[in-house]
Amino acid sequence: MFLLHALFVGLAILLPTTVAAKETTIWSFEGEVIPGRWEVVRLTSTVRSPEGLRIETAREGHLTRPSELAHGIDAVSVTFRDVSRPTEAIFLWHIQGTQEGHLVQLPFLIEPQRDPQTIHLNVGYYSQWDEGADRIGLAFSSGAHVTLQRVELSRWNIPEKILEAWKSFWMFDEFRPYTINFVWGPLLATNPIARQYLFAKLPPQGMSVNWVFYAVLTLTGGALVLLWFLRGQGAVLRKRYVAVFLSVFASLWLTYDLRMGLEFLGYFANDYRTYISQQPGSQRAFRERGTFYDFVDAALPHVTDRERYIFMTTHRWPFLGAIRYLTYPALPTDQTKVLEGIDTWVIFDRPDIALNEKQQLVMDGVILSPPGRKVLDFAPDSFLFRSD
Repeated sequence: MFLLHALFVGLAILLPTTVAAKETTIWSFEGEVIPGRWEVVRLTSTVRSPEGLRIETAREGHLTRPSELAHGIDAVSVTFRDVSRPTEAIFLWHIQGTQEGHLVQLPFLIEPQRDPQTIHLNVGYYSQWDEGADRIGLAFSSGAHVTLQRVELSRWNIPEKILEAWKSFWMFDEFRPYTINFVWGPLLATNPIARQYLFAKLPPQGMSVNWVFYAVLTLTGGALVLLWFLRGQGAVLRKRYVAVFLSVFASLWLTYDLRMGLEFLGYFANDYRTYISQQPGSQRAFRERGTFYDFVDAALPHVTDRERYIFMTTHRWPFLGAIRYLTYPALPTDQTKVLEGIDTWVIFDRPDIALNEKQQLVMDGVILSPPGRKVLDFAPDSFLFRSD
């Protein structure tokens, strides 16, 4: 623990010396003034408004500008509003010294939403990122209808990055299907955005703390060997240096063991809070499978007297195999293989499927079934439907 205490002391000394802390540049498009010199390419329409820059395009296009920043960039936040449909967008940057016009691309998705939404990009994670990029921009796919409100470019100083790395060291993953075979272990992120989305994607966007621990052990061993040669090679000194190395090794080992022990306890605490302590029903969730098992328990009386039923959910794995096992001998049939004589639809976690005025199942305007009724209304997006 000595090294960890020393780290805290170092932070306490360094933090007061950096009053400026986080550096941020904001390009706001709200109002009549456009921030900077933007070059628009192939976008059908860009209209200024009090809410932001309204962008509509019938073909793929982009807008870029010189960055002209007095600081580097660790993360980018882009705010949109009035997005009418799911829109594919790309964050663009030009690496200094590379061919002019060659822009590196980082794709992201803008969800349909009228209210403002901010998309955070941890650009510093990618090896292709140049924190001093001299040109930055955004590209939009054909059919885009969005309002761009602001672009925020942020950089954190070294003490803040160390503090964020310390916080991320104690961030835990969730219990997932792969946890039975391996865990990611403690990971380090160097800014709040990176830490917020550390386990949001696979593989996680963070550096393993193992590299830091290996470096500490290597530097400690090297320093002790150097001291051994400089100060003499007696048996007493040798034992003292070995004791120091083993003490450092033990401190790192115990810290690692404490961190992983707390993560496993966190798995249990989450299971207890979301599943074990909850009453059966639409509010009880089991890990990544959510309310699936309680939903199947409620649906069983309505499907066990059928040979087959149609099962529709967000993705086949793991739900299709699980419901086939749980409802046997009644067997689920994929909606793309509808057979005559099937009158039961089991719908789990599908907000895009609903009943129309004629009491037919409808998905994106397409009618899926004859008229019928709900025989089980488990949750707004999970129900059991039977045709007349």
